[in-house]
Amino acid sequence: MKKYSILFLMTMLTFAVTGQELGDIMENYYKAVGAENWQEIHALKMSGTVAMQGMEFPITVYASRPNHEKVVIDFQGMQIIEAYDGKVAWNVNPFEGRPNPTLADEDATREAASKSFEEDLINYQEKGHKLTLEGSEVFNGKDAYKLMLTKTTGQEMVYYLDAETYLTAGLLSTAATGPMKGQQIETAMEDYRQVDGVSIPMTFKHKANGQIILESKMEDLELNAEFDKAIYTMPAEK
Repeated sequence: MKKYSILFLMTMLTFAVTGQELGDIMENYYKAVGAENWQEIHALKMSGTVAMQGMEFPITVYASRPNHEKVVIDFQGMQIIEAYDGKVAWNVNPFEGRPNPTLADEDATREAASKSFEEDLINYQEKGHKLTLEGSEVFNGKDAYKLMLTKTTGQEMVYYLDAETYLTAGLLSTAATGPMKGQQIETAMEDYRQVDGVSIPMTFKHKANGQIILESKMEDLELNAEFDKAIYTMPAEK
């Protein structure tokens, strides 16, 4: 009969318990976010305000399956736009010398392509991602489960699930583009709203080095919104 060391047996037991805990946590998470109902949603539109550098501006977010997205910020009579149509990422930012639609760089395009319509944790296995339970911590004043998500691209993201509600309290990620590239960004998600059986955060607070760099507060939310998907396409030069 093959003999096993006490250390080996304890290690295997730990893996088994952790796997069971992760399964239970994710089952509660799926119920909390309404994972099954997310499959019935093909598009959404959110609008509200974004605060940065002491100023507030209107913001509108459009998103469609599988990973189309367009963010529009109205700023001093002009617009800042970031968009992705499933193949091409482009942007407009007159305050950075791009008053006309401009192709995004490779990093921004790769980042846009890696996103999913719903939260990455939903059906993470079907998406090819890996997930591990890293323990528990206090996040934003709440007890939370700490999960490490490794995406198919190799990108690692730390998710914090509220230990009471099982909704995402926040996440840690590394900025892949822009002036913050390479820095760790902490995003807190608050003010969840339940609509059509799914739970969606309406407030997002982004921090770097412990300081809030951007805060979005959404007021209006429309699921399965009807709009022309041509909005995602980069306009041709006039």
